[in-house]
Amino acid sequence: MHSARQLHDDLSVDRHRVDLELARLSLQGKIALLGQTQPAAERLGLPAAEFTVHPLTEDVSTSFPVPLGLGSSWNPQLALQVGAAVADEIRAAGAGLIREMPVAVPIEDPRLGRNEHRYAEDPLLCAKLSALHTVGLRGPDAGRLRVAPVLWWGETADTNPRESFNLRLIHEHQLTIYRACFELGGPAGAVLALERFGAAPGTATFLIREIIRAWSDEDTVVWFETQSPPARGAATEAMRMDADGFLGPWDVDRELVTARLVGAVAEQRITLAARRILALRSRLARPEGPAARFDRRAHRSLARQAARESIVLLRNDGLLPLLTSAGLRVAVVGPHCGELAEELGKRVVDVQHDNGADRVRLIVAETGVRLDFEFDMIEWRPGHYELRASSLRMAAERQPDGTLLAGKPTVGVYLTVDNADHTISTTTDRSRATPLHWVTLVDGATRGAELARNADVVVLAVGDEPTAEDSRGDVRSTLNLPAQQQRLVREVRAANANSALTVFSTHPYALDWEDNHLPAILWTVPGGLPARSAMTEVLLGEKPPAGRLPQTWYRSDADVTAELDRDTIAGQWTYMYTHRKPLYPFGHGLTYTTFAYGPLRLSGSHLRDDGELAISILVRNTGFRECAEVVQLYTRQLDSAVTQPNKQLRDFQKIVVPPQSSRTVTFRLRASDLAFWDVLTHSWTVESGTHEISVGRSSEDLVATAAITVHGRIVRGRTLADGALRASSAEVSAGIAIVETDVDMCPVISPTRPEAWLGFLRCSTAGARAWGVTASNPGDRPVTIRLHADAHDGPVLSMLTIPPTANGESTALAADLPTLPDRCDLYVVFARAGLRLTTLTFAAA
Repeated sequence: MHSARQLHDDLSVDRHRVDLELARLSLQGKIALLGQTQPAAERLGLPAAEFTVHPLTEDVSTSFPVPLGLGSSWNPQLALQVGAAVADEIRAAGAGLIREMPVAVPIEDPRLGRNEHRYAEDPLLCAKLSALHTVGLRGPDAGRLRVAPVLWWGETADTNPRESFNLRLIHEHQLTIYRACFELGGPAGAVLALERFGAAPGTATFLIREIIRAWSDEDTVVWFETQSPPARGAATEAMRMDADGFLGPWDVDRELVTARLVGAVAEQRITLAARRILALRSRLARPEGPAARFDRRAHRSLARQAARESIVLLRNDGLLPLLTSAGLRVAVVGPHCGELAEELGKRVVDVQHDNGADRVRLIVAETGVRLDFEFDMIEWRPGHYELRASSLRMAAERQPDGTLLAGKPTVGVYLTVDNADHTISTTTDRSRATPLHWVTLVDGATRGAELARNADVVVLAVGDEPTAEDSRGDVRSTLNLPAQQQRLVREVRAANANSALTVFSTHPYALDWEDNHLPAILWTVPGGLPARSAMTEVLLGEKPPAGRLPQTWYRSDADVTAELDRDTIAGQWTYMYTHRKPLYPFGHGLTYTTFAYGPLRLSGSHLRDDGELAISILVRNTGFRECAEVVQLYTRQLDSAVTQPNKQLRDFQKIVVPPQSSRTVTFRLRASDLAFWDVLTHSWTVESGTHEISVGRSSEDLVATAAITVHGRIVRGRTLADGALRASSAEVSAGIAIVETDVDMCPVISPTRPEAWLGFLRCSTAGARAWGVTASNPGDRPVTIRLHADAHDGPVLSMLTIPPTANGESTALAADLPTLPDRCDLYVVFARAGLRLTTLTFAAA
């Protein structure tokens, strides 16, 4: 790794060469650099190129864990190594070097799709993993990038905000992570979809200027992307927002030449954009000489290490590790049995396996004609099946009437059967798909139980299969295992009590029954051979489990709110805000030894707003195996004028402790770590008060606690009579989205459904006798806004009706209020979607 001085010198040389090249270029030559198709820059040794953003793992041959798997490792340095290995494989493949970086924002609702694309539900854990993973991709040399990871705010990207806008959570749970990534030097650029931001230029400007430019280096490139030709003037508007380049069918040459002539865009602005793009291409240039290569054996070893560190032991009553002996009979049962049985068979002589699938025959629902094939039918999600017959595989979805539509429904390809000659074909017309029934020929649970009955020990292998999941990331209807897998688990457990459950899944399950009836449960993210090989090592005790949960596992569906569009606070998502006792808490994970914790030692009991504390604790391995422990530091604010988390992770260390040995773990806690985003002052605030400091094995298993006094600012809370109140400053919300940012960088919010609401908590109502709103109604019907007390369905205090407004112009309306308690919670409820709201006002009359 180069020294900081060397890096500065290398960058200075590159920038000087780029500036010389730009000085030789005409205006048209500079504009040509802003498009997707890049001309050659011969004096810089750069061939013609095409800017295309590729998925991160495209062209990567080694099966490394997805972000959720890295999340369960709780090992940022491992994420750094994996990022570097992925980049090396991309380079060796000679593939496109601009790559979409993994989603940085935390997990909220465990039922949402694409759960595996995020690292964790905690912002600190996300920030550490995401920042180092991205730095690994980019590389340690600022002048020579391995690949160019870019943050993609696409039309359907996972970075899209849910319809649950909360300004405080955006700052605390999202922007802090982006800031960590940019300030550590990870992302080389960002892509904004015109389809998403074209109607919200203020929001795009805020993202570019206040986030990307403020937190990244001067060479970071910002592109606008579109899938269809944009309207005239779109490129000019994007340049004025401080964008640099354009991906997709833009006609930037003609538009920007004209914009320069009329003074809409300065040539200096075009030069700066061209400079950033040329600098990026220069840093991505492939070195001369032999093609890049990588050590395949080392990468496979790293993948196995990452898989081992990601496995979480959820429960163990002593069954694990399995005690192998001559003549041991092992049955592996469940849809993930194949490679796991193969790996176990390398160590144990007698291993039998069965996938637990039902053997079925399909029947045309309308005619009763039976198809010739017999299929193994696996239920990966409730109502979503995989059908296997020899080399033939297809998916099927159960319809509300109980029939199946088979083929590849998630991509719009369906099976159709000709009623005359019974020939089978496919169609993209859903209305022509043939509804099917099925008849069960062999019951998979019964077959699996029979195999289990004749074994000494059973390994159940259940979960989901990402390739069988809906590519659209649909919401899961339940946290439970699919009915077929539930029945398989219970039948096998009834047949053999020595059953260990291994769960390969991209999201948590509600395993209350399994936790009460099975002696051991392990979880990991599906990851091909490395995951199954690592699971075998852990089952047999060759390696101890070292992972910890990156998100809460709830006990049942009743523990999560029915409304999917509440924000994290209102929905009581994650360990930070849930009031339910989880089945397995955030940070939970057992291993093959036990650890004892000593008392907390603090360098002081008072913390000023610019100070820090040293927190130390002795951790002893009281068992007889060397194992890893993740020591976790949490804080809880005991007195606050605003809603605060139940507890929040502030730091963690993953340590390996030999048997009968001790390690002292020391954390540094700064007062600024305890700051929250104050929606009233629009700033980070350290509030005076008492904080509880806790250290332990998980968010629920906190074994050492102390209290400190923090000396910060006195937070008074919300006083309505102070004047205008930003609608975006609500503490809680449901069904609310940000649709734009106004000229003052104030978010404009909009209800996305009827009865969406904003909640303003702990309001001091002294002197408030009237209220009003400033809003626009782009629809063709009036929209009523109601003001409720205590809850969104509490007593109605007053109503306002907003008429349609022309050309997006705002209107101000007001109404009287009844006498209010001195302090109360107020909720603004919208009768219909579509309204745009910026401010509320409360006054004496």
